[in-house]
Amino acid sequence: MPLVHQRYNERFVQNAKSSSEPLTPEVKFGVRVVKADAAEGETYWRLVGVHHLLPEENMSKHNIYIEALDEQGKRLRNPITWAGWTWEGRRPNERADPVPLDKPDNETAGNIAIHFGQKASIWIKGLNRDGNDKSDRVENLHTAHPDEPLPDGRLLNTLGHHSFYVGLSAAPRKTSTAVPDG
Repeated sequence: MPLVHQRYNERFVQNAKSSSEPLTPEVKFGVRVVKADAAEGETYWRLVGVHHLLPEENMSKHNIYIEALDEQGKRLRNPITWAGWTWEGRRPNERADPVPLDKPDNETAGNIAIHFGQKASIWIKGLNRDGNDKSDRVENLHTAHPDEPLPDGRLLNTLGHHSFYVGLSAAPRKTSTAVPDG
């Protein structure tokens, strides 16, 4: 069963309509979200969801797949959106070039290979490779998760071979609808 990213886009966007919090994977994967510093009403790149790929979706890969969406969940295409990324401990001589989100509809818009030991962060740069748009940032994406054996014994998610799908949407910042405890 390959990754059907459109299905996750629909779930991410439906959740975003009723919640200020993105859909994210279980706590065991350690994904962190750093919210953009955007004022109410200001357009920014809002994280709408992160999905840890199931073994049958991942097939032993080690990537971060990225999608830039409009508020209806449609892929943004023209102009091309660019993703920025880095990893913990990156040295000045190590490159993390911006990634164009320009792949065809049957693929995720873009992807970044992550290697064992990397703890990657990703965000949207904007509509050009040198953009500096306000964007939520997803951190601590890594492959150092245990094996996930399938019932038939196959291993398609193993230590060093895990992937994530990240969806961000251009949206105006809304006032939080959370009700305080007490």
